[in-house]
Amino acid sequence: MLDKLITIQQENATRDAMGGQTAVYEDLFETWCKIVPMRGAKLLQYQQIRDSYPYMITMRKNLDNAITSKNRIKYTKENEDLILDIHSIVEVEERGFWLEIVAFRN
Repeated sequence: MLDKLITIQQENATRDAMGGQTAVYEDLFETWCKIVPMRGAKLLQYQQIRDSYPYMITMRKNLDNAITSKNRIKYTKENEDLILDIHSIVEVEERGFWLEIVAFRN
């Protein structure tokens, strides 16, 4: 059941007042998905990669906008914005209509 609304964001570098670059994230699109916090052996496996809480996100593939690990996910839960950094993206089936994304809380 795709019952969570998320926003896929893209990083854009802008110049700051000192002439350096600052990362600014812009919304690309919103989509419905399923978000499940990882548990058990998968949780332990992914926490060895990064000391943060991993989530499994299942969503329909957006043919108009390709998602990469350079994007991030904004998810509003109980009036709090959670920012999730994308670790990996896998097409679930051969036809590629579904994506499974592993993302870590920022």
